[in-house]
Amino acid sequence: MRSLITPLLIILSASAFIAVPSLADERDLRLSEYVLHVWQTADGLPQNAAQAIAQTPDGYLWIATQEGLVRFDGVRLQVFDRKTTPEITNNDIRALRVTRDGSLWIGTFLGNLVRLHDGSFSAYATKNELRGYGVSVIYEDHAGNLWIGTRGGGLYLFKDGKFRAYTTKDGLANDSVSSMTEAADGSLWIGTDGGLSMFRAGKFINYTVAQGLSNDIVWSVFQDHTGKLWVGTGGGGLDWLQGGKFTVLTDKDGLPNNSVSTIYEDHQGSIWVGTLGGVARFQSGRFDTFTTKHGLSDNSVDAIFEDSEGNIFIGTANGGLNKLRKGRFATHGILEGLSAPVVWTVTEDASGDIWAGTDGGGLNRFSNGRFTAYTTKQGLSGNTIGALFPGSDGSLWISTNRGLDRLKEGKITTYTSRQGLPAKRESSGLAPSVLVKAIAEDSERNLWFGTDGGGLCLFKDGRFITYTTKEGLPGNIILWLTPRRAGGIWIGTSKGLGKLESGVFTTFTTKDGLTNDNIMAMYEDNDGALWIGTEGGLSRFKDGKFTAYTTRDGLFDDLTFQILEDSRGNLWMSCNKGIYRVAKKELNDFASGLIRSFNSVPYGVADGMKSKECDGGVQPAGWKSRDGKLWFPTILGVVTIDPNNLETDTHVPPVHVEKFVAGRVSVDSPTKIRVPPGDGRLEFQFTAPSFLAPEKLQFRYKLEGFDSDWVDARTRRSAFYTNIPPGTY
Repeated sequence: MRSLITPLLIILSASAFIAVPSLADERDLRLSEYVLHVWQTADGLPQNAAQAIAQTPDGYLWIATQEGLVRFDGVRLQVFDRKTTPEITNNDIRALRVTRDGSLWIGTFLGNLVRLHDGSFSAYATKNELRGYGVSVIYEDHAGNLWIGTRGGGLYLFKDGKFRAYTTKDGLANDSVSSMTEAADGSLWIGTDGGLSMFRAGKFINYTVAQGLSNDIVWSVFQDHTGKLWVGTGGGGLDWLQGGKFTVLTDKDGLPNNSVSTIYEDHQGSIWVGTLGGVARFQSGRFDTFTTKHGLSDNSVDAIFEDSEGNIFIGTANGGLNKLRKGRFATHGILEGLSAPVVWTVTEDASGDIWAGTDGGGLNRFSNGRFTAYTTKQGLSGNTIGALFPGSDGSLWISTNRGLDRLKEGKITTYTSRQGLPAKRESSGLAPSVLVKAIAEDSERNLWFGTDGGGLCLFKDGRFITYTTKEGLPGNIILWLTPRRAGGIWIGTSKGLGKLESGVFTTFTTKDGLTNDNIMAMYEDNDGALWIGTEGGLSRFKDGKFTAYTTRDGLFDDLTFQILEDSRGNLWMSCNKGIYRVAKKELNDFASGLIRSFNSVPYGVADGMKSKECDGGVQPAGWKSRDGKLWFPTILGVVTIDPNNLETDTHVPPVHVEKFVAGRVSVDSPTKIRVPPGDGRLEFQFTAPSFLAPEKLQFRYKLEGFDSDWVDARTRRSAFYTNIPPGTY
């Protein structure tokens, strides 16, 4: 190794970007459809009580726990406690507040008040200066004054380095203070164990049950952007004060619990309410709840906070830290009214209603935001649904595990082998166990049915006419049918691609260039190209020639259940590993030899899907509705995404070098460093606080004077150098 013989000045430049699309529309999703992420002790929290949450201007999120203060960048949790930070004399952190100068103020159970500013901690108070059982709330008013509420010691004004106490002797309703907020007129509202106090012009005015408050124990108080004062009580529910009158909302109005611990307003003006029974969001005059039933780690909520990227963080008493955010996908499952979790197929009828076929739960109609189930009780032949098809005459054809149903004008007609459908001779082995796997209508309005082992059926004049391998069909197991724009029909079988034109069958297999003979999905685009999804990759058939696309070339997965095209020229495909999109131009350029690989953009649980595993094996395994949204069936409901509202997130989070290591020299948060002679090995540890999709955050770095270009670190958050010669960098 080369020895450093002169001092070394290190300067690091870094950039970060999020290589994921963002949700551009502000659609009102139910909280159960949000993406949830939970951090607990197993993930690095020192303890599972997240008692307060704040974000400093540098992008870091701070979490108050009973075992120290935690700094969070989206990936790493770093703990500051009395062992690592002498200024924090008590590990039970109860209150956090970021003031306008960028400082983070920290209050502890034993009355310790600490300020973090420019990377340095300073202690401002001890138990002797702040009486009672610790700091419960810290607040900065419009004049920049700092107010500290304590449990049992009253309220304190911290100004010019001195504390001024206000207690019941001065008119405060009770000396145990839980929360405070400032109104537009400059009055300070304080929640106490003895009622609500308003402090203005040096005097207190108190509100209790005698003035209409639902309960004298006030745990939270907050004024929203409209001037409405919200009051959370310890058992009486959620009150609001407007025009001198209290209005009360309780569990009878949809509140999950009448003990309200915290209140928060997000950037859209929605009111979030934390209770001892879960979280509620109040908007448009209604509550939407999120509890352990929906995945919340603990129903006892201590804190709610929205970060700079629009994520909602929820701190719980025993379940750690929760994050809710709007995903790119909305999932409609059991909690949203679906009759069964596993969905095999989805389509849209002439009126614009969405129909989802489930495994065992019958058929579900999604209209005006609600599901209605149709089962054998309503006349279906079976409750396991396979293929669906909306006919041009207004009929909805439904394949079940007991037959083929036709729903028209509210009446269901069932067809089985008795009416001419072929008996099942062999099976694909792909669930669901239904005879009819595919349904299509050609340009002459002939109805075609692909069966699971019985061949191809034409339904004409009320009769079924069957075609099998004896008539030239590639195989009798048919999973997909696509009408040809030039006339006739494409037939996807387990033994190759069939074309029926003018009564003649033509077969194409891997010998002709297909990636695999088991065809799962097909789509013919406006350019006349036929896209074929198989068990072994994607194929394009155009101008009599096949092009193969596999994972070796950039395809996300070699199995395809559905192929849909959006209005921007992207193909969307589903598989067991999730949903992904590929620009059709890249696929065409690959076929022309202009590029040697292409990019797939995958989506999964992090994007709002409750499960990334999609379903297929019947037609259609996805649908593009008339409004441009894409719908896909999964094992935990049907998911939908609007491709027209996907935009690249241009937000670049702030980049920080957290640590520099050179031999025995280790410096936290470095700026300029002089390094003595050594072996030339250097390490930089850096980060960029972001919580939208931190696992997809990617970095580049460059050591100026050494690197000629940026180094792509991808998701790695460190840089290593060896044999750095003496010099200034």
